[in-house]
Amino acid sequence: MIFLYILLGIFAFLGLILALPIHICMHYDQEGGFQFRLKFAWIPLVDSSKEVPVKPKKEKKEKKEPSEKDGKKKEKQKRSSSGASSILGFLGLEDIASIANARKALDEKGLLLLLSDLRSAVGAIFARIGELLARGVFQVFTLRVTVGDTDAADCAINYGRYCAIIYPTITMLDSAMTFRKRTVDLRCDFAEESTSIYFDGQLRYRPWNFIQFLWGLIMNYLKRSVTS
Repeated sequence: MIFLYILLGIFAFLGLILALPIHICMHYDQEGGFQFRLKFAWIPLVDSSKEVPVKPKKEKKEKKEPSEKDGKKKEKQKRSSSGASSILGFLGLEDIASIANARKALDEKGLLLLLSDLRSAVGAIFARIGELLARGVFQVFTLRVTVGDTDAADCAINYGRYCAIIYPTITMLDSAMTFRKRTVDLRCDFAEESTSIYFDGQLRYRPWNFIQFLWGLIMNYLKRSVTS
């Protein structure tokens, strides 16, 4: 009976961890630039506004004969390249993991079949990304753009360009994600000499959403392995 209670406690703890929110905070203005913060519940994980200490540059030393350190660096580069190839293979893009793979796939499959396989693999990836985006919730989405210019004609033209970019993007996001509080203010001000942009967004996910995303990629990989 005690073992059952311990097991239930473990499951309850894991369920609580998976239910805690992940907050992705983004901010942009003309003065501070783009800032990014990532928090798990109340625990800050990443904060781009904090200055990273810059290490002093070391003086360049004279070139020496290849040493063991150079050999280790080459081994690390080989491992990183093999790791990238493994990731591409996991995503179904092994045909373009390297130039040799691309040439081999082109010789064996032909151009049309190769492009068809790449299109299906990329489509499956974007489908999973779309599912992940759909699970995100914008608790705050504020975008203010004031278009200005010294010339009135250029100001009107730039305003039209911003409208052609921003409104379709907002419509696409609105169809894919959930917004709790959304403010979009796009205006043309002939009195301003330059364009000002302000953005503040707070996006919320849960760890379970990313586990589902990863599980979907694993299922895609298993399906390709079975069919091949």
